[in-house]
Amino acid sequence: MPKLLKICAALAIVLCSSAAATAANYVEIGRNGPNVIYADTDSITDEGGYVIAGTKVSIRTKEAREKFKEHSGVDAHYLYLTFAYRKDTKQDQFLSARSVYGVEETGSQSREFSEKHWRDIPQNSLGEKVHDWIINYAAEHK
Repeated sequence: MPKLLKICAALAIVLCSSAAATAANYVEIGRNGPNVIYADTDSITDEGGYVIAGTKVSIRTKEAREKFKEHSGVDAHYLYLTFAYRKDTKQDQFLSARSVYGVEETGSQSREFSEKHWRDIPQNSLGEKVHDWIINYAAEHK
C-alpha cells in the first residue's frame, strides 16, 4: 500500500506542476447571450502600434453550441482566439483560433500578422468592448 501511495503522490506532483506551468490568467470581459468572453492577461503583449492578446469564448449552452456548429461546422465548448488590436484606431486582426469540445481539439486555424489584414470594429459592439479592454489593460500594465 505505501508504494501505491508514493506513486499517487508523485503523479499528483507531476500533474500539478505541469498545470501551473501552462496555466493562463483569464479575466471575464464580456458576455454575449449565454457566451462568456475572457481575456488571457498573461498573453497580452504590447508590440508598439498594436497589442496582441488571447481570449477564450465559453459557449455555455447546448443551443449556442448547436448554432455555432451550424455556422462553422465545428463542435465546440470553447474557442481560444488570438487577435492583434491597433492602438490608434478601432481595428483588429485575426491571428489564430482553436476550438475545443470537452477536452478534444476540434479545429484550428491561423495566419501571419500583416499590415493589410486590419478590419474595422463595429461601434457599440462586443468587439469594441474587447478592443478597449485589451488596449487599456496593456497601457496600465507596461
